[in-house]
Amino acid sequence: MNSTTSTEQVDLNTLGAESAGNDFDDMGAYRTLWATESNLMWRRLQLVIAVLNRRTADIDDGDSESDRLLLDTETVLGAEIAALMSMSNGAGRTVVDTAMEARDRLVHVAALLRDGLISVASFREIILQCKAIVDADVMSAIDAEIATDIRESGSVSKSDAASIARRHVAEIDPDAVRDVRQARGKGVNVSHDGDESVLTIAADAEQVLLAKKSVDASAAELTCADDSRSVGARRADFAIARLTGGEFTCDCGNPECPATATDTEVAERFARVVVHVVADASTLNGESDKAGWMDGYGVIDAHHVREAAARPDATVRPLDMAAIADNPAQAGNPYRPTAATDTAVRAVHGTCSVPGCTRAAWSCDLDHVTEYNHADPTSGGATCPCNLAPKCRWRIQVASATLRGEEFAVPDRFPWEVRSAVLTALIEGGSGRDVSASLNVGLATVHKWAHRAGLRYHFGKTGGVIPMTAGQATGEVKYRRLTLADRSFIEAGLACSPPLSMRKIAAELGVAPSTVSREIKTRQQLSYKAQPHYHAAAAHYAAVADRIRPRVVKLEVFGELRNEVVKRLNDRLSPEQVSAELRKEFPDDPEMHVSHETIYQALYVQGRGALRHELTVEKALRSGRAVRKPRSKLPAATNRPWLEGARLTDRPAEAADRAIPGHWEGDLVIGSRNSALISLVERRSRYTLVGRLVDNRLALTVAEVLQQMAVRVPDALFSTLTWDQGPEMSEHAQFTVATDCKVFFCDPHSPWQRPTNENTNGLIRDFYPKGTDFNTVSDEDLYEMERLLNRRPRKVLGWNKPREVLFEDITGVALAT
Repeated sequence: MNSTTSTEQVDLNTLGAESAGNDFDDMGAYRTLWATESNLMWRRLQLVIAVLNRRTADIDDGDSESDRLLLDTETVLGAEIAALMSMSNGAGRTVVDTAMEARDRLVHVAALLRDGLISVASFREIILQCKAIVDADVMSAIDAEIATDIRESGSVSKSDAASIARRHVAEIDPDAVRDVRQARGKGVNVSHDGDESVLTIAADAEQVLLAKKSVDASAAELTCADDSRSVGARRADFAIARLTGGEFTCDCGNPECPATATDTEVAERFARVVVHVVADASTLNGESDKAGWMDGYGVIDAHHVREAAARPDATVRPLDMAAIADNPAQAGNPYRPTAATDTAVRAVHGTCSVPGCTRAAWSCDLDHVTEYNHADPTSGGATCPCNLAPKCRWRIQVASATLRGEEFAVPDRFPWEVRSAVLTALIEGGSGRDVSASLNVGLATVHKWAHRAGLRYHFGKTGGVIPMTAGQATGEVKYRRLTLADRSFIEAGLACSPPLSMRKIAAELGVAPSTVSREIKTRQQLSYKAQPHYHAAAAHYAAVADRIRPRVVKLEVFGELRNEVVKRLNDRLSPEQVSAELRKEFPDDPEMHVSHETIYQALYVQGRGALRHELTVEKALRSGRAVRKPRSKLPAATNRPWLEGARLTDRPAEAADRAIPGHWEGDLVIGSRNSALISLVERRSRYTLVGRLVDNRLALTVAEVLQQMAVRVPDALFSTLTWDQGPEMSEHAQFTVATDCKVFFCDPHSPWQRPTNENTNGLIRDFYPKGTDFNTVSDEDLYEMERLLNRRPRKVLGWNKPREVLFEDITGVALAT
């Protein structure tokens, strides 16, 4: 099980940090760290293998019962890994399967993982490509061939690793690859993702590639530059039109649009689409099973090569690589290669020659490895297969700039002044075509600049920016926003030499520096060299457009929802409680769902609190406020406890949390004319009991009323009572003897030690404000208040009701006794 690794030991704390000297090899350190990650994954797999071997050591092979035991062991190990690493059971089983592949089938490839030559993703891709191989001897040969090729390459990407594996599998066991390909079959599937649907067509690779290239070419040629749709939308619309027999036209709105074509022309365009397949002549003749290469797909097996060549629309052209190599350059060494040389180079490479790039060679440009000398072609790099390589276009530009000793940068074709003039002309009402013609800028560039500036732009023959109204143009609003004049000052300040600081601009405008900073960051324009510029008119237009949000208020549209909200507000539920209860009662009806913020807006803002006028209660909210008030402006709560009674530290530890029911908090709610209420609340369920004190608040009276209230709850659910240090509980011993419920007292000036009761007293004050004479309140009214409090859904209870939670606790106590 033990094995050494070829990776170097590095101090991980120094990687990524700036070195004091010039000898620090940062790329070498990165490569070492990358290899270390692969080696760590190999070690994890070895640990899984060791555990698996130990657990299956006593299981004999050869019968169905042994196979079942092995399968159960692997499944259990995968579940244990999933639980340990907080992953799904499927992911845990994948780890076990990967370890078994490294142990049984891909031993040499696993060694590449150990040595840091491939990533975990590449290893799993190789496993996927080798799934078709069943024979152990064949699998062993493929494993050795794949490992040899990758070691010779030094390091490969995931796609290159897949291509290497696919090629060896196709050459060593082409029948298995063919069987798997044919077993997959063909079909059409539809999946849904939100408001969109995805159509998936499973068919031969060459057929799908031909269809894709045809759709791309047709969608591009049948639309002009004024088409407002994205490239992807054009392709999707064209494909759907062809499948459904519909019509596909340009969306420019111009009846004389030149981008039109008949069905015959579309069919001819499809016939011009080409998919390149490169293979040996021996493979085509059936003399060998060497794999081939399909442009846009990758390695294909020999059977697939021959099937593609047998298509009636296929053209087979011989490519004599030896003849081309013998005559490397034409007379005069021209810059452009011949068609035969071009095809040969692309066929040999298959993909972009830059390490790590997997772009198809037929989508790249050919670049001279040794630079071509345009001044003296005979002394520069030869235009021959050995000196040509396919590279992506931007990579060619990078290489050219590097040879000249310059930093690569896309040239800034238009200065900022030209773009600023285009945006100004568009905002002033000029059409896209007129601006393009007058300033000598391409129409597509005008469209692109308008879009990037955030302008609401419509396309077509007379396309241009949608004009703002007079009020929008001046920026007149009821409260302080940046106006067009403010933004013009920002533009002028940034154009100064040197530019004004953001703090100085903010001081001149009378706004916060963060306002100016946010405005510049949000509305700035980027030129080709990524240098930010600010255009006041475009920024103001985009800001006004962002403010235009015509949105219908939900409570004004759905009358049934509004009635339900009013009904619950009349029951003195808070907006958040209303929102939660509606979601619970109408789980499958989105029209009956509303956020608590929407209810607050209807009470505070919309129509000056129009929803408040439909309520039967005097106060729309328990706070009693008609407008919102910041928390920092609310009056501080006060309390005056009395130092008398037992200490809170004497209370049993189980009463400190809310896991066990039966622990209560209590206090008096003082009224006028020597009246008061006793409020008791159970800490776990938040269930509330209310009792009335008539004419006096003496300690003996309080004890008697408490005894009457305790009778309403089973004795097992009345264990402790926490109170403040008021003198009304001086006779608590009498209450304890009668009910076997011990009373404990909070510390002085510590109402937070009875948080649930303090909150409940606030809820009671919602029904009976301060100054209420409780002598005039009937027992029926008090019972109704208690009922409403105990039926409210509480967020802290998962939107369950206190009476529901207490009933569950009572049932549990009854079952336990």
